[in-house]
Amino acid sequence: MNIFSCLLVILATVHNICASVCNSSNKEKVGRIVFGEASGEPADAQLAVAFTIINRMNHISYPNTLNGVVYQTHTSGGRTRHLYKTLDNPDHDKRWEAAKPDKTEEHLAYEAAITAAGHALCDTGDNPMRCGPVTFCALNPCSSTSSNSTSANKEKVGRVVFGEASGESDNGKLEVAYTIVNRVNHAGFPNSLNAVVEQTYISGGKTFHHYNTLDKPGHDNRWAAAKKPGATEHAAYNSAITQAGHALCGTRSDPMTCGPGRSLDEITTYHSIEIRGVLKRRIYIAYKEKDGRVVFGEARGEPANAQLEVAYTVVNRISHPGFPNSLDAVADQTYISRGKPYHQY
Repeated sequence: MNIFSCLLVILATVHNICASVCNSSNKEKVGRIVFGEASGEPADAQLAVAFTIINRMNHISYPNTLNGVVYQTHTSGGRTRHLYKTLDNPDHDKRWEAAKPDKTEEHLAYEAAITAAGHALCDTGDNPMRCGPVTFCALNPCSSTSSNSTSANKEKVGRVVFGEASGESDNGKLEVAYTIVNRVNHAGFPNSLNAVVEQTYISGGKTFHHYNTLDKPGHDNRWAAAKKPGATEHAAYNSAITQAGHALCGTRSDPMTCGPGRSLDEITTYHSIEIRGVLKRRIYIAYKEKDGRVVFGEARGEPANAQLEVAYTVVNRISHPGFPNSLDAVADQTYISRGKPYHQY
């Protein structure tokens, strides 16, 4: 068979896939997702949500059936959730059913969702994806129908920002807030806000939050005290809430400095100059207290740049999801070889 014939077979196969899913029952299934995830968004954004389902069916990392993709779940913190998290919203089915009759409050939104689903399923619309084939990026993620706009979610994100970057510049705070948004939208992390904020890892037999400010004993008390008008840290509280809102609602652009082809680490780990400076100061103090044992032992007699490189391996590991996120845990991390434990450094 020549190349041209192969191409015809491939095109025919794709057409048959589209034809096999292009029916009213499937439009309802996909439309229901679009309605919950992007109701109130522009037509392109709704079409993008619909196309994530088609794109996932054709992607090796996802099920290859419509039902398999629509109802796919993941487990985090002992709870099972749908990847399309609107399906876990208790009010979703009621809203969807209420919107179906003509002249009801959300009937136009129902029709728009069905139209977007039809374009994606029947291949009558162009794929508008701008964030990769399987993740939609809504043009207005804080529309009135979006859960992102709730004050509760701003509080959840603001609490992390307050602990991780209180006293930083607005950009430093915004970077921390955007790590949460980016993790929710990234396949390498849970896809719900609560699960990302509360995500944990185990090191040395102990459980720690990825956002280690949540493990600090005084954090919740500081946060609660800062909420009160006139409190010493009330301005810091307001600033954290403001930057959380910007990240959740897309009203300020993501300040992460790594460009559009960003890696997992680059979009999910904040790395502002100010925060790096704090980490460097922490490392300096810690090394001083421990006789500078890591840099001293690894790079004694080396030029300053070589010693700085060693120090930055610790900084980078603290900021990397593949390593512990505390200074002590990184500096003292061990591995087992031939039955004996050895330090990474």
